Amino acid sequence: MSSFPQLLTLTQIAAQLGVPLSALYRNVGSMRACGFPRPVAGCGRRYDPEAIAQWLARQRTNPSSLPEEEAEQPPAPAADNIPGWQAELDRRLDQRVAA
Repeated sequence: MSSFPQLLTLTQIAAQLGVPLSALYRNVGSMRACGFPRPVAGCGRRYDPEAIAQWLARQRTNPSSLPEEEAEQPPAPAADNIPGWQAELDRRLDQRVAA
């Protein structure tokens, strides 16, 4: 029996986040800029589940760039509504982490 963890595909990660795969592909660059893990070297496009779990835990305390479904995206905030926008993002992150 192998001691290596089962590696995750982007399809599996998208399912965990509750977003379409297309949203994950569209946002993976900005997510990487916020610390999203790179694929495990030599394993194709497969990701370490522990690295993904750690990234999600960091997003819980410091949300930065979880992809959103296109239909759920609110309009960009007006400059005077940044606190309301942050509250909306916090609410959405809490829903995803709880799922």
